[in-house]
Amino acid sequence: MTDIIDDSGQIPKLKNRRVNILDVMATMRINLNPERQFKWAWDLSDEEIKDITQYIHENRDEIEELESEVAEEREFTT
Repeated sequence: MTDIIDDSGQIPKLKNRRVNILDVMATMRINLNPERQFKWAWDLSDEEIKDITQYIHENRDEIEELESEVAEEREFTT
């Protein structure tokens, strides 16, 4: 397993990139071929993509809860 996820902050992010786990989840929901974006736009290796997918699978409930919290916060501030 690679060390691609930095979960030390409020929102886990991909190390050395300006992409967080919520960006990954959104891409997976709206993109028919998210792996292409992961590889080409975010310069991720196959192993990193596998590790991110595994991280999401193992932490899906927490990530979805975080998505809800962020959405609520955005609604409150707009």
